[in-house]
Amino acid sequence: MNIAELNLTATVPLLFLAAWSCVLLLLGLWIPKHRIQVVGWLAFLGLLISIVLLVFNASLESQEAFGGMLVFDGFALVVHVLLLLSSMLVILLSFHYIRIYEKNNSEFYSLLIFSLLGMMILAVAKNLIVVFLAIELLSIPLYVLVGLDRDGLWSRESALKYFLLGAFASAFQVYGIALVYGATQSTDFVSISLAIASQGSTPLMVSGLGLVLVGFCFKVGVVPFHMWT
Repeated sequence: MNIAELNLTATVPLLFLAAWSCVLLLLGLWIPKHRIQVVGWLAFLGLLISIVLLVFNASLESQEAFGGMLVFDGFALVVHVLLLLSSMLVILLSFHYIRIYEKNNSEFYSLLIFSLLGMMILAVAKNLIVVFLAIELLSIPLYVLVGLDRDGLWSRESALKYFLLGAFASAFQVYGIALVYGATQSTDFVSISLAIASQGSTPLMVSGLGLVLVGFCFKVGVVPFHMWT
């Protein structure tokens, strides 16, 4: 894979969000606790800039990045904008919670953006490996957010249970991806669909896709897995 195949231009909004989240994490160490809302407004500004970058970076034709593992098209653009707007609303609503409950944790905003980044990568994923990594990037910050109230017993217990069950679901996904790769010799969506069209649904393929689906359903809280999320 050469530099041209990476197509970093298409991934500028994602790279910016990752860098901005790291900057917010460092700023939280220097900004006083009573002025922690400054970090929140900076996070809001970062999401707004990301929307601007998405609009200016939009193309009528689909673009591939990282050797075809990511695909940026009109659908991805709409999903990204909706995710960014939703996260901006979450940030605005979080100010009241932080002020009332005095949970002055600047890490909240960095974790929120990292989780958002996982959702955005998931929207452009064209490879099972990227899907798995995106879901993990989405989930791991949520484990930390659940346990962010370090003084609360329920918070710590919930975070530990959520982490253990999430790790269990991740194991299902990894094993499923391994089975799919064994059946098709690829983790690319197009190659997998072509293999299914030519070979049919083999038991190995069905088992692999079933395990991937089980892990994914747990992560997104689909019935009946919502009882454990």
